[in-house]
Amino acid sequence: MVDSGQDLAAAINRMLHDLELPPLPQRQIIRYVGDGVLSLIARAIAAAGVLQGSLPLAAAAATTALPIFRAHYLAHLHDATALLPGAAELLEFVAPHARIGVVTNKPEEPARKLVAALGIAPYLTILLGGDSLPTKKPDPAMILHALRCCDTPAKNAIMVGDGITDAQAGRAAAVFTVGLPSALGRYPDRVASAVDLYLPNLDALTDRLRTHFAT
Repeated sequence: MVDSGQDLAAAINRMLHDLELPPLPQRQIIRYVGDGVLSLIARAIAAAGVLQGSLPLAAAAATTALPIFRAHYLAHLHDATALLPGAAELLEFVAPHARIGVVTNKPEEPARKLVAALGIAPYLTILLGGDSLPTKKPDPAMILHALRCCDTPAKNAIMVGDGITDAQAGRAAAVFTVGLPSALGRYPDRVASAVDLYLPNLDALTDRLRTHFAT
């Protein structure tokens, strides 16, 4: 629902500057998004060259760098972040018909601040971040927990996502899973083959749901 790539990339480069590391191209950083904030930081540190590209060593450094990144990200949370085209219309249409939840690998604090700033918090029954539970996507636990909070069985739910972790988590939770194209994250080309339905944009999903609820 949200395009946060520019602000995530800017926060990573501010963090790298504080660590006296060279900046990375925005597109490169955006490809690292999707598996949680520690993975994002670790990949950026490794790519910046300080650990000769060693991701295991960078993963340890990421824990130390996390507060630096978080401070920068929270200070510039929605400088450029905005709803994706069609997101507001989709939420407005779905809200009278079904409960809506957000399950994201982004930490819960910035996720809650973002949905509030973008005006979509009132549509949500539940929001879970990557640090809300012991595991995150692609583990299905977050989706299953959200379904329980929404009092909705998996067979009556739809999972919508633009990343491979979304697709894997949705399928693992036995939820009908819809994929969308995205410039964020790793392996965007794999999403289409990993979901039950692949659509070009959110407007197409709204049209499908209009037809569904009309029958």
